[in-house]
Amino acid sequence: MDDDDFRRGRPSCHKQFNEAIAILAGDGLLTLAFETLGQTNSFSADSILQVVRTLGLAAGSTRGMIAGQVLDLEAEGMSVTASHLEAIHRSKTGALLTASVWIGAYLGGASTGDLEKITRYCERIGLAFQIVDDILDEKQSRDRDRGKATYPAIYGIDKSREIARNLLNEARATADTFGGRGLMLRQFCDYLEHRQL
Repeated sequence: MDDDDFRRGRPSCHKQFNEAIAILAGDGLLTLAFETLGQTNSFSADSILQVVRTLGLAAGSTRGMIAGQVLDLEAEGMSVTASHLEAIHRSKTGALLTASVWIGAYLGGASTGDLEKITRYCERIGLAFQIVDDILDEKQSRDRDRGKATYPAIYGIDKSREIARNLLNEARATADTFGGRGLMLRQFCDYLEHRQL
């Protein structure tokens, strides 16, 4: 979508192969998630139906990854508000990240209260993840050169770092309420913070 030559330090699929294969790979991975869910017999049909609905919303065109990507593409070269940028970021990585962690907790038998806390944690970590990506891309001038809507473009690098740190601290505070069960959630916060901050 962003036409970068590299993703996470490796050649992008559309650069290594071609655009058509990259689109089909994305389609294949998305449908594989639903195929995999349909093959499980470890949970009740009602539970799997809830999981399929949750994943579909998080990936979809209403308020999920696809919706966020469309908003992101439409914002290129445009002047966007901070709230519009946050909506873009929350719809992209944030929605899928929240769904994946929520689904694991839900199928693991988490209480309603714990599921609410998981959602709160993921909303913060998903937005922080995107801000960190924005900062890393800004350092390489990729997003700036293409007129992408980013946190550094609106707030600058230092303020973007501060926003990301605050989100990570809020996520950690939520993870702490899980005691020992929140260790992996806290470690993910540490990973993001050490990536660039």
